[in-house]
Amino acid sequence: RRRRRPCRSQYSLQTSACFVPHSIIINHFIKLENNMKVLATFVALLSAVSAFTSPSFLGKSLATGVRSSSCLDMKYTLVLVRHGESTWNEENRFTGWYDCPLSTKGVAEAEQGAKLLKEGGFTFDIAYTSTLQRAIKTLWIILEELHLMYIPIKNTWRLNERHYGALQGLNKQETVDKHGKDQVLVWRRSYDIPPPELEESSEYY
Repeated sequence: RRRRRPCRSQYSLQTSACFVPHSIIINHFIKLENNMKVLATFVALLSAVSAFTSPSFLGKSLATGVRSSSCLDMKYTLVLVRHGESTWNEENRFTGWYDCPLSTKGVAEAEQGAKLLKEGGFTFDIAYTSTLQRAIKTLWIILEELHLMYIPIKNTWRLNERHYGALQGLNKQETVDKHGKDQVLVWRRSYDIPPPELEESSEYY
């Protein structure tokens, strides 16, 4: 059976990806000293590849019209990259959907992550990221380092960080001191218990 060129997709995000394949096999995990995390995975697609709207996602061999014996046999590499430190990360504040930029340290983290990807020989056909500038800027830095600024970029709010409601903008340690560590942990990590609602009078509404 003829081997096909793998297609690699780049995510810059803080939450899970907007599409979840049926089977994901972790290939390797790299943790930088500056806490930026780069997760490289091999993805076995068991659903129809036609679900993806962009032909570039299929890789150059398929996009140019070469027929595959079975699209379900294709292997893809999915790379997840957390954005660099933001200004509100630096201030230890709940960020949520507030659109703060990268800090100076965050820019350096993104640059370091980009260099690691380049050294690893990664290349990509399409990129996905949120609508928040800290994630978008991280992606831009990576694509510039890899000389891939021409590839399609898909922005979606579904890749935004979790919305922290009334906690947004508050200092994390002060919030723990006021409400207790256990309660704050429930607000931050639980799946079905949301944080306190954000009032319309809030500057972040």
